[in-house]
Amino acid sequence: MRAGSIWNAYNILLNKTPGNGSMTVESDSLPAISDFNIVQDLFQLHGNNGSFADWQAFSGGQDTHSQVVGISSTLPSTVPVALQTLFVNPAAQDYHLADTSPAIDTGDRYWRFRARSNC
Repeated sequence: MRAGSIWNAYNILLNKTPGNGSMTVESDSLPAISDFNIVQDLFQLHGNNGSFADWQAFSGGQDTHSQVVGISSTLPSTVPVALQTLFVNPAAQDYHLADTSPAIDTGDRYWRFRARSNC
């Protein structure tokens, strides 16, 4: 993938595999835009584990409006807990947003148009 070739927006990026994070990114394949995502506080950055703050520094400030849910590099097994806060019943594959989900009303339906006009 060529650096700057993709937009990564409005995604829920969780990984339940211990030691893996929301994204694995090399310095030569950074997304053009990454924002308005729900992520965990663990990323693989150029072969090293890092936090959300590390990701923002590594990426030049990406994901300004993204939310970090209750997963960290020390507790990767908590992904199911995070899923339960987001979705109605993930164990039964019901991925509708729960009434108390932090993802409710976090989007910006005009973001794509504003982003394109700023390119």
